[in-house]
Amino acid sequence: MSQQILRALCATMLAGVALVASACAPDAMTAPADVASAPVAPMAARAADGRYVLRLTTPNADDAGLLATIRGVAIDSVTTDVGSVLLLPDADGAMQLVLSARDAALGGAVATVWTSGAAVPRVALREVAARGTHAQRALAGYALELAPAPSR
Repeated sequence: MSQQILRALCATMLAGVALVASACAPDAMTAPADVASAPVAPMAARAADGRYVLRLTTPNADDAGLLATIRGVAIDSVTTDVGSVLLLPDADGAMQLVLSARDAALGGAVATVWTSGAAVPRVALREVAARGTHAQRALAGYALELAPAPSR
């Protein structure tokens, strides 16, 4: 593995751990109003093959990372073409998904989530980070959804 790829991977992993750690910090136990009110809605239908597309609607053109929680389903894997993904199990059985974009801004279809079992997943957007500063953004105007992926 080249040094450049290794450095990028390490930076992404550290950013993901920092993002999750900041969300779990003692002063973060009381979530801001926009995080606490983030919708966690079940899907209307179960994907036949367990494959879902994770779509982000954003009011900004320079989002560089996101933190989301996926509940109600066992996740086999997550793939993305926009950057790197880190999955961390939560104490209550949910999965924390950290997605960090490489060069392109986040928006539209950002990942494919592969699941198993008959459950219907629910997703909630927890945080979004700006490119460059990595400042946390207010969630007003954002939407994150898991939709069954189109048949191949």
